[in-house]
Amino acid sequence: MTKILNHLDLQGLAINNLMKWVKLEYCTPRNVKVPKAKLVGETLEGEIVETECIEYQRIVRTWIVIKHYEEWKKHMIIDLPEHMIKKDEVEESN
Repeated sequence: MTKILNHLDLQGLAINNLMKWVKLEYCTPRNVKVPKAKLVGETLEGEIVETECIEYQRIVRTWIVIKHYEEWKKHMIIDLPEHMIKKDEVEESN
């Protein structure tokens, strides 16, 4: 079952480096007057989360910030418990 989050809560997970991935999905056709979209992602614990469908102009700002976090986390040094670190991620960073 997918958990519904507020888009700012999902952004909070991303800023704390707790998301594996996040993508933007349209809820309405793109050519409507006010298109709506949502964010869908997976937490480090494997839980699928998504936001409610809101106006594209609002949700895309959050999505862009999350994409920046994804880039920045490559340069962050964090102290995770051993069971949360995948060996292939450690090898990629070396």
